[in-house]
Amino acid sequence: MATTTTNFGWDIPQSTDLVKDGATAIAALGQDIDTALVGLKGGTTGQILSKTSGTDLAYTWITNDVGDITAVTAGTGISGGGTSGAVTITNSMATAITTSGDTLYGTGSGTFSRLGIGSTGQVLTVAAGIPSWATPSSTTPGLNLISPSSIAFSGTSASTSAGKTVFSACTSLSLNGVFSSTYDNYLIIVAPFTQSTDVMNFMRLRASGSDTTSGYNNAGWYQSAGSAWNTNPDVTDAYYHQQPGTSQGSSVINLQNPNLSFATLMNNQRAKVGQGSGNVSSQSGTTQFDGLTIYQASGNFTGTIRVYGIKN
Repeated sequence: MATTTTNFGWDIPQSTDLVKDGATAIAALGQDIDTALVGLKGGTTGQILSKTSGTDLAYTWITNDVGDITAVTAGTGISGGGTSGAVTITNSMATAITTSGDTLYGTGSGTFSRLGIGSTGQVLTVAAGIPSWATPSSTTPGLNLISPSSIAFSGTSASTSAGKTVFSACTSLSLNGVFSSTYDNYLIIVAPFTQSTDVMNFMRLRASGSDTTSGYNNAGWYQSAGSAWNTNPDVTDAYYHQQPGTSQGSSVINLQNPNLSFATLMNNQRAKVGQGSGNVSSQSGTTQFDGLTIYQASGNFTGTIRVYGIKN
């Protein structure tokens, strides 16, 4: 009597079977094998064998998926690739970055380069057709605060920091090296400003560390309870402040051509609480001035002064 195989249960003959029974068992075995392996039959060139279910010997022939990757080729900006095994690709632009703040820029079709980070205060510009970092020119804005090359004063204190000169209880204050050929025109702001004594405060222009004490021509006005004009031709100094006294005052001075070799012109507007005043002045000489002095004959003054160059 036939028995079956261990794994698939196919009929097999036994040694005790009669010839007839053995032949029947062999025929059954062959049919079992034929039936079990029918899934392996057929197929065409290029097809692959695929399981159809979890059942033993459940196979079918299928066409290889069209979307299967057969090779990885590195394109622009990518490196690596391959046709078999574990394929690695790398972003070339990412590996070009070596430092925090790096910038990448194009150098042509499909090519690039790294620009390292600039330093504090620099701006991104273009030089020779490529991006680069540069320190901005001090003449870029319309107004540029100018630091004196040196100061001189009579009084308690005066000092300059980042272009702003602060003074306290002074009878005179000189700023050197504030006018140059870089600018034709300047804006001078004196604010706040107070005086210990209600007296006139004056301004003189300087050249090479010395005040010029002649050739000033003034026409001025003030408005308080009434109006008044006063003119002074060819005097030793220019009007500057109209006696603010202990009230806080301020001045805005437009200075034209101080470093050019022709007459220097000044337009000054000033104010304190309850009063406004102003004057126009000129210095008729052709001296090229580089500094200024403010002073008064008695008492002292306290405040802040800034000199700005006006972009040509």
